[in-house]
Amino acid sequence: NHGSSAAVLSGTAAICVGLSTDLSVAITGGTGPFTVVYTDGSANFTVTNYTSGDPITVSPIVTTTYDLVSVTDANGCIGTGNTGTAIVTVVTNLPVSVTIDAVPAGAICLGTSVTFTATPVNGGTNPTYTWYKNSVSVGTGATYTDAGLANGDQVWVVLLSSDPCATGNPATSNVVTMVVNPLPTATISGDATVCQNDASPYITFTGAVGQA
Repeated sequence: NHGSSAAVLSGTAAICVGLSTDLSVAITGGTGPFTVVYTDGSANFTVTNYTSGDPITVSPIVTTTYDLVSVTDANGCIGTGNTGTAIVTVVTNLPVSVTIDAVPAGAICLGTSVTFTATPVNGGTNPTYTWYKNSVSVGTGATYTDAGLANGDQVWVVLLSSDPCATGNPATSNVVTMVVNPLPTATISGDATVCQNDASPYITFTGAVGQA
């Protein structure tokens, strides 16, 4: 009887903190089931009744390199030709947040166009933004522009990160509450008929709304 002629360990992957991934061993030759011994560099682990290609679940808490130590078949024969290395990279969880700013900031006049810009933290390579005005969805993308704002309108954005290790996802931004001042109105009164060289008549200007 002869043991396995080749056994290849595979399973290189990246995982988030607290998650698991699978290694596997492709075994050629020998008689199954097998006993597989592998190491993480600090300790050995034994898997019995193993069939070639079955998953071996690991949950490292730090980045770890796994190697084969031995493969023994059902007849007790120890295999040769053990190769392969699996590196499992553990990625730190990334808390997601987002803030928004308005330009121009502060109080505005009615009809002024305001651009809101989202600044993400750990948004990933393809973040998704949903803008809200008074709880109604009004736009997408990293910016939102509105020229129809009313006094007391509230604007915010919800960020959905594309990072696989994001936490607190989706995240909601701060709320910008608008102060919108009405445009002033003015009337002129004082109709009169004057002769040339007479004293100038009085003209009255009356303003309403707005701020001086």
